[in-house]
Amino acid sequence: LLDNNRFQRISGEMIAEHVLRRSELHDHPMLAPYLSGDKSEDPIMNMNHDFFAEGAPCYASIRHPKLEDILDVIHLTGGMAVLSWAKETLDYDAQFFAEVLDQGIEGIEVFTPYYTEAEMARLLRIAREHHLFVTAGSDFHGAHKPEIAIGETNCPPEAEKLVHTLLEVKGKESR
Repeated sequence: LLDNNRFQRISGEMIAEHVLRRSELHDHPMLAPYLSGDKSEDPIMNMNHDFFAEGAPCYASIRHPKLEDILDVIHLTGGMAVLSWAKETLDYDAQFFAEVLDQGIEGIEVFTPYYTEAEMARLLRIAREHHLFVTAGSDFHGAHKPEIAIGETNCPPEAEKLVHTLLEVKGKESR
């Protein structure tokens, strides 16, 4: 798993994929739910959750850099900081979401197959109030999420005009 691993880090998802692809292990009873049972629809993610998520038997805590350090690196390299999964962050901890906005994030993900129209409208209002870029993402992960099509963002056609308008306004502000 480390041979072609740029950052020399191994995730639970990587271990699950490796174990599930090893045919010599397919007779092991622990793998039955993931290979042909009730967890076989998304076996890698299910195994990752069952064994490596917080509270699971193989969970290992990780330390993340401070938000301000992450934003500094993004900005120092000419990037623009965009918060994906903005709805989940807002719903989980509104105070943290406000801190993220205060520390200089430039955009939020608004359009994704996981959000309803009402959720997207709520995020669009927040983006407008805080002068943020609006992004769209499909959350495509290839074989890890086969039900998600690349490029499918759930952005309704009537919203595309609004997105273009927001981009034009933001572009004029940055000149």
